[in-house]
Amino acid sequence: MQDTQQSITSTVKALNHAWTNDDWEALCDICHPDMAIEDLKGGKRLDGRDACVDSYRQFVESAELHSFHQGDVNVSAIGTTAIAHYTFAIDYSMKGTRYQELGRDLFVFTQKDGKWLAIWRTLLPEDEQQVDL
Repeated sequence: MQDTQQSITSTVKALNHAWTNDDWEALCDICHPDMAIEDLKGGKRLDGRDACVDSYRQFVESAELHSFHQGDVNVSAIGTTAIAHYTFAIDYSMKGTRYQELGRDLFVFTQKDGKWLAIWRTLLPEDEQQVDL
């Protein structure tokens, strides 16, 4: 279990590093072709790796990211399936408004060819503050 926890934690860090650094190829490599994202705040669901990666890209292109901090990753795994969740804090500006949000990401990973791939993400917002610029 220790190796799995370390692998998943590394994968989560790589995923967050990829989108915060515009490395879309690396993000695609971490996402399963059938990945889905469920946004409970926005009430929408995205299906497929391309749509999921594009949602990260659209956010990055429309926002100015000031900071993103990921908390400790908690992992539960059975066989080739793992669930990981962590808290995050993000500070960004969009359309003249600055947002400071706290939330929790929940990912489901599946192992394919010895590599952990994100197949499901649920975004669970916890707190948001808006500051007019």
